[in-house]
Amino acid sequence: MKKIPSLVSILFEEEEKSTGKIGDAPRGDAVDKSTNVKDVDPIEIVNQLLSGDDNAPIVKSTQGQWFATNGAQAKEWVEKIGPEEVASRIKTLASKIPTSGLPKSVMPFLPGPEDAKGSVDQVVDALSPGGKFNIDTHNEAVQKNDVSNIRALKERKVNLKRGKFNVPPAPNTFVGMDDAESKEFMTSGHEENDGNKDDDDIKVVKGGSVPASDAIPTQSNILIYKALGMAMNPKNQIAGGDLDAWAGTNGEILDGHHRWAATMLNDPSASLGTAGQVDLQSLGDEKRTLKFLTALGNALGNATKTESRKTRDDLLIEKWQRLAGILK
Repeated sequence: MKKIPSLVSILFEEEEKSTGKIGDAPRGDAVDKSTNVKDVDPIEIVNQLLSGDDNAPIVKSTQGQWFATNGAQAKEWVEKIGPEEVASRIKTLASKIPTSGLPKSVMPFLPGPEDAKGSVDQVVDALSPGGKFNIDTHNEAVQKNDVSNIRALKERKVNLKRGKFNVPPAPNTFVGMDDAESKEFMTSGHEENDGNKDDDDIKVVKGGSVPASDAIPTQSNILIYKALGMAMNPKNQIAGGDLDAWAGTNGEILDGHHRWAATMLNDPSASLGTAGQVDLQSLGDEKRTLKFLTALGNALGNATKTESRKTRDDLLIEKWQRLAGILK
């Protein structure tokens, strides 16, 4: 009787067939500027790079405004690191990317980068008791069900507009400290407004760094062309340095995912500097904490980037290109 292969064995054989070996002629798998790292075959990508062919899909996809690597340069980059090692790093990078990530609309735009308004000190002040600022994250009146205080707090414009206590507004409800509502939000945790001067405290530290291999991506869409473009670019091969953004105290990446990805490809042992780090679990809910951070960035004058436009990665690369004399 003829043995019928199991579904598992068929899938396994198909996977083996599709993967191939380092050094094989590339199949020419399609890659473009929308291809996620999670959706590529690492060995096929390496074989396309090793071909030295300017028209290999992965090489063609890295042609862009800020970086361009030709076939010969791509081949040189792979051989310098080692083809097997590059394939392994792509596989590791893909395994770290979450299946579903946080939407851009809840990602804060905080001071630190050159294009951001406000200062890191203002962020620390707003998240900590005392000082000029302190946002209300733990409303004592509501927690204690103090009806008289609740009635008084309802008179505050900021809470009337939100319709509930202790909940940050939608992104870009207010932008900049010239807005009276921004000022009210930034001082909502002060004792005269909240009733408790010490309860509104989110752990935050200035500066810091995180090893690339320990960083935790929060974005699910990381593009292979951009990660490799930043990693292979003969002018600026990113491997560590300043992430030019904030992170979580556990290594969660809030911005700069492609700079992290390029570092994972060039040197996973390198560290990435951060503008500051926030304990995203301070309020028991990561998304809730992020909403407060988004409103904080808005209050300081940084509109949330909820629509497609030039990204901070683009701005950073443009700055490097200017420093290198490539742009005028």
